[in-house]
Amino acid sequence: MPQLLWYLLMTELVVMATPRVYRDIERDLNDGTFAVLMQKPLNYGAMRVAESLGFLFGRFPAFAAIGGIGTLIFAGEVTAGLRSPLAMGIGCLLVLLSASVMTISYTVIGLCSVFLRDTRALSMVWDKGVWLFGGMMVPLVLYPPWLQEIASWTPFYHILFGVAQIALDGVTLACIHSALTLFEWSGVGIVLIELLQRKIKSDIIGEGG
Repeated sequence: MPQLLWYLLMTELVVMATPRVYRDIERDLNDGTFAVLMQKPLNYGAMRVAESLGFLFGRFPAFAAIGGIGTLIFAGEVTAGLRSPLAMGIGCLLVLLSASVMTISYTVIGLCSVFLRDTRALSMVWDKGVWLFGGMMVPLVLYPPWLQEIASWTPFYHILFGVAQIALDGVTLACIHSALTLFEWSGVGIVLIELLQRKIKSDIIGEGG
C-alpha cells in the first residue's frame, strides 16, 4: 500500500502541477490578442510554453511538499524506491520533465483552437488518454498484458507510469529510458508547435489579419 500511495502522489503531481495553457491560448484567440501577437517578431508558441513552465517550476515545490507530507502521514513511511535523497531528487526531476512534456502538448492543443474554435473535446481525449494509458490511478503492471502493450506505444505510458514507477522499483534503467523517450516526445511537440504556427501565420497574412 505505501508503494501505491507514493506512486499515486507522483502521477497526481504531474497532472495537477501542469498549467492548462490551452485555456490561455483560447482566451487570446477570442479577444483578438492572438492575431496581434502572431504578427509580432516573436514566437508565440515559445512564449506560451516559457510562461507555463515558469508557473510549473514556481508552484511545484509547494505541491510536492504538501503532497509529500500528506502521503507520508497516510502511508506511514517513505517507499523504498524513494528513500534515498538521490532517488527523491531524481523522482522530482522526472516529474518536472513529464509535466514539461504535458505543457508542450497542451500548447499544441491550444494552437489547434484556431481551427477547431473549441478544444474541450480534444483536451478531454488527451486527458482520458493520460488517465487510461498512463496508469494515473493504478500502475500499468496491474493492467492486462494486451493493454500494457498498447499503452507502451503511446506517450502517456512514459508521461505517467514511466516516471512514477520509481516509487515501485527505485531508480532503474526503465526510468532512464522513459526520461530519454520524454525528451524525444518533447521534440515532436516542439516541431508540431512550429508547424502549426507557420500554418496559422500564413492564414492570417493571407486573410489580411
